[in-house]
Amino acid sequence: MDTASYYAVNRTREKIRTHGAVFSLNDGVETRINGIHTRLVIWPGVGPTESSLHVMIVQPGDESPLYRLGMSDEAMVCLSGRGEVFVRGEWAEIEAGDVAYFPAGVAHGVRCAKSAGQDFILANAISPPNLDIYAGTGFISPESRQFNFDAIDLAVRNAQAAGSKLGPLPSNETHLNESHPHLRAWNLDADDVRRNGGLFNIYKGAKSPVVVPLRLILWPGHGGSALVGYNCVVHQPKQLFDIHIHPVSPERIIAVKGEGLFYIEDAWIEARENDVLVVPASIPHGTAGSEKTDGTFVCAGFATPPQLDLILASGFYEDGAFTRPEFG
Repeated sequence: MDTASYYAVNRTREKIRTHGAVFSLNDGVETRINGIHTRLVIWPGVGPTESSLHVMIVQPGDESPLYRLGMSDEAMVCLSGRGEVFVRGEWAEIEAGDVAYFPAGVAHGVRCAKSAGQDFILANAISPPNLDIYAGTGFISPESRQFNFDAIDLAVRNAQAAGSKLGPLPSNETHLNESHPHLRAWNLDADDVRRNGGLFNIYKGAKSPVVVPLRLILWPGHGGSALVGYNCVVHQPKQLFDIHIHPVSPERIIAVKGEGLFYIEDAWIEARENDVLVVPASIPHGTAGSEKTDGTFVCAGFATPPQLDLILASGFYEDGAFTRPEFG
């Protein structure tokens, strides 16, 4: 089956918004936001309006100012390299696999030491998209305060023709890291994390006893808010995560490590590291380990709001309250 029609480059904004598409973290309009080289991958300029997904390429010596998003939560997952994030009032070094969570209104920032041997690569989800971010890019009309789609379309075409200034992303290096225990969500009260943020990791969360092999990472039971959730699935070869729909939660699923398959609408599509499946609410989708490799396939998805259907199925919500299962 020809799957080319499922890729974002071959879909209109409206088609992406209503039916989804496959993106790549290696593609997107490049700009600077808060002084950091930023690749706009999934954002209202290309269709989806519930949340944005950007790539920040923090080069050695780069440092953003501290900034706040007044009405948006931000969650950053480090994919490769190491650097520092300003979280809970201090600078802390994080590594590939770590997730930093910043509730709306909380000051945060990123930096990479001059002595670092490689770039510090982060994929960050902002929910809902914060228009202030795009105000200095030329993609928001200062008169109408609306997106300037003529300018956006030109920038997208130029990006596709020229490719990335910094080239493709390096191989992801995600792993379990438990440094800075005083900042880790598993050592903090959930309400404290919800107010002030904290550090998580892709490989440590609430393992669902029913929805296998799901692990809930950033979700209300461990301190997340109603604005953004983050879940991880580690597939064994040929292992299927059932085809399903989310009634109210659009999702952006990143192929974090290895090779596998994405399912969307009615097709299986080969997925490689840094591919991203954008799935609107109510669209059938799924993931699976590859039949072509003996390695695991790690994929993790941001959802807005967190997927209560999966939380309910896992038994972690009852009578209007979330339980707090052990991190595992």
